[in-house]
Amino acid sequence: MIRKILLAGASAMAFSALVSATSVDATTITFPFPNGTPITTIGIATFSLQDGAYGNPAYAAGPAVTGSFGAYGQLGNSQTGGYPTASILDVAFSSPVSNISFTFDNFGTNYASFAATYGAGHALLASTGLGDSGCSSGCSRSVGGSGVTDLQFNNGEFGNWEFGVSSITYTSAVPEPSTWAMLLGGFGFIGYVLRRRVLRAA
Repeated sequence: MIRKILLAGASAMAFSALVSATSVDATTITFPFPNGTPITTIGIATFSLQDGAYGNPAYAAGPAVTGSFGAYGQLGNSQTGGYPTASILDVAFSSPVSNISFTFDNFGTNYASFAATYGAGHALLASTGLGDSGCSSGCSRSVGGSGVTDLQFNNGEFGNWEFGVSSITYTSAVPEPSTWAMLLGGFGFIGYVLRRRVLRAA
């Protein structure tokens, strides 16, 4: 009887862990670093600057930098805190995410600027404009798409444009290590109990 209770408990634990493993968890990335601190990877997100302004190879690629025109706690698209700027701030995710939202400061008006999400094969999933006057400071936006592997903040037709990203929020179905440990432990215990029953029957 006790063995049956233990087996039922282990099954419930494994099932609970399996459900947890397939649920989504919201993650928010903020940038509370001193002005000018290069940022490369935070969690599953890797940041880089791309497509240099005015063809200047010094700004064609490199680490993203916090601080934008002296605005602390933001991720900017400049390696110096001023002009020239990189045309694109790229955020690459090592595993697919969805439900992306962000807070954004636009230092200037550029109606061609936008944020876009991409999936497998760099297929465009969704985009949203950034350059309107209503997005000059502290605006919150979301950009759709599931299975997002890449998020880009793009200057559009202008390269001489600076912005700051204060936070990025996304959801991911990747379970935490503790969830995997509980899942494996539950199934392992079930296997142990079943093996003992087989040996006793033999």
